[in-house]
Amino acid sequence: MTRNVRIQVSDETYARLHEVSKEEGFPGISSYLLHLAGAKSSMSTTVLYARKIVADALSRANLLDIKKEFLLHELFLPSEWQLFPHAVRIRAGALFLRDIESDKGPLVGKVQTLGKASNNNQRYIRIQ
Repeated sequence: MTRNVRIQVSDETYARLHEVSKEEGFPGISSYLLHLAGAKSSMSTTVLYARKIVADALSRANLLDIKKEFLLHELFLPSEWQLFPHAVRIRAGALFLRDIESDKGPLVGKVQTLGKASNNNQRYIRIQ
């Protein structure tokens, strides 16, 4: 049996929850709150798995030559990338992009976005 839960919060609290849930890689407040409560969910598992992929990708991107253009999946062997579930790859792509575009993180000033490739994958370049 499943149950619905409704809560009311101020606009300020809602805005903060929304911001933090996005920063943590969750698609919305509900999945973020379930994660905080320790509830096992496929979204929580997906986000945690995607975070591990992003951490690995950030390390690998840091080792690239200057002016090297790349796509996220190119940082991994094809056999590695294909083992990641599709939903995890999508979430990892969003988290990696967020990390590159943020003003904090290990690759600040080292990697920039170049727009989308013809297959709709985000392109990047190592600049420093």
